[in-house]
Amino acid sequence: MKKVFYLVGLLLVLVVSGMVFVSCSDDEEGETTDVFSQIKGYWKCDQTEWMPYMEITDKNLYYRLEDGSVGEKYIINKFDTKTNTLTCTYIDLDDGSYGYIFYLKVITVNKEKLYVNCWEEGYEEYDPVTYTRMN
Repeated sequence: MKKVFYLVGLLLVLVVSGMVFVSCSDDEEGETTDVFSQIKGYWKCDQTEWMPYMEITDKNLYYRLEDGSVGEKYIINKFDTKTNTLTCTYIDLDDGSYGYIFYLKVITVNKEKLYVNCWEEGYEEYDPVTYTRMN
């Protein structure tokens, strides 16, 4: 009889353990904590008409004009996951030469909004800017 109770108890533990593991599956499907993946896309600036659009790809950051043409281009050097800061190098559109280092720090991001602070190396940070996702 002890053996039967032991087996029933063991079976009960296995069933409960299975339910615990199932309930611990990813409850936030589709959401990611990878900030760089979240900021990639096409954004419209909420505060300014100067270069009203920003596009972030795997390798580049573009500031675009109202007609969609590129106003400024940056090569993405790295994304620091500890500080959520994108480090880029300015590329002159006329001759392709490299220029200053540009930083874009992500303050907050979600599916619809991006709130960032930017600055050029050696200068103070600009005022924070909010963008709305376009795609």
